[in-house]
Amino acid sequence: MSLVLEGIKVLDSSQYGTGPYATLLLGFLGAEVIKLEAPSGDPMRVLSTYHKGISYPYVLLNVNKKCITLNLKKDKGKDIFRELIKHVDILVENFLPGTMEKWGLTYEGLTEINPRLIYASISGFGRGSRYEKTPAYDPIIQAVGGAMASTGFPGNPPIRCPAAYADFGAATHFAMAIMGALYYREKTGQGQRVEIAMRDTILYFPLGIHNVYHESAKVEKEIGNRMVGVAPYNVYQARDGYIYILGLTDAQANEVMKVIGREDFITPDKYGSPYTRWRNREEIDTMIGAWTQSRTKQEIYDEMALRDVPCSPVLDVEEVWNDEDLIQRGMIAEIDQPGIGKVKVLNSPIKLPSPVGPIKPAPLLGQHNQEIYETLLGLTPNETYELKEASVI
Repeated sequence: MSLVLEGIKVLDSSQYGTGPYATLLLGFLGAEVIKLEAPSGDPMRVLSTYHKGISYPYVLLNVNKKCITLNLKKDKGKDIFRELIKHVDILVENFLPGTMEKWGLTYEGLTEINPRLIYASISGFGRGSRYEKTPAYDPIIQAVGGAMASTGFPGNPPIRCPAAYADFGAATHFAMAIMGALYYREKTGQGQRVEIAMRDTILYFPLGIHNVYHESAKVEKEIGNRMVGVAPYNVYQARDGYIYILGLTDAQANEVMKVIGREDFITPDKYGSPYTRWRNREEIDTMIGAWTQSRTKQEIYDEMALRDVPCSPVLDVEEVWNDEDLIQRGMIAEIDQPGIGKVKVLNSPIKLPSPVGPIKPAPLLGQHNQEIYETLLGLTPNETYELKEASVI
């Protein structure tokens, strides 16, 4: 059985997180991803690096890819780019809107060269937005998405989520949009332009906050680990860390009280509905916290799970990387990465019957110049050398 996207070529000129994660997913599905970087490299290569010449975030997002270098600010670089476009199915870019146009690499021009091309762009705010020229990184989009204003605890400022959910949420939408464009091309033979704005995608995420606002016209602030209108729903201290427990339905909420030995609290006036539970949330949290603090995370989980109560220990990153369940599911792999050595990486989160080969290390800068320029475009070794000497590649 072949991979889903076997035979599909992606030219990925994106940087940092959004574009590279989208193309990582396409690569997991079998696409050949050719990462195009400036001769100086994707800035992610040296971002927060603890190793010479390559950072761990770059490795995690760019396994299974090939890498070529090309200077798109030079006329010869633009000519070569247009030649590459003839041989690929998808172009991915995440420059500020207008950058590709400034370089003369417009959607209209490139699709004249290759009418089947899927020209996929992702940016912070999208073309036509009043903010389209604003550089957008994950925390910037978190800040304008509506959720950050409700984070934190009373008396403290909003808190940025350290997980880059704005980046990766947008990137997942991006990959799905590209897959839709590919399916459309299979039916019609025509490529098209695909555009994603990070801010647009993040608007869906704070669903509970939207719910409160549209039902009550109230803007919730500083809600901590709670969900407005639901109790129990919080993080509680265990003997060896923290654990999340929630009772979203009446049945789940009742089972929490039974587990902690407080069936006496399950009365119509105190615990009979979401409204009464929310009104008594402080008392409920105090009771649960008193019970959890004398038990380990595993003991709490075991007792709650027996009653079908949604519950999970709060794991730190070391616990995640050593989690037996993730290892058993094949989510964690080890590669020999040039510039680092043996290192653990993440496998594909997409599970399909089609085979998945071993993960290949992230490429060195320009590692596949010879393969792509000489084999795909037919340049001679001397021509490739001259391009390098002229700082074109």
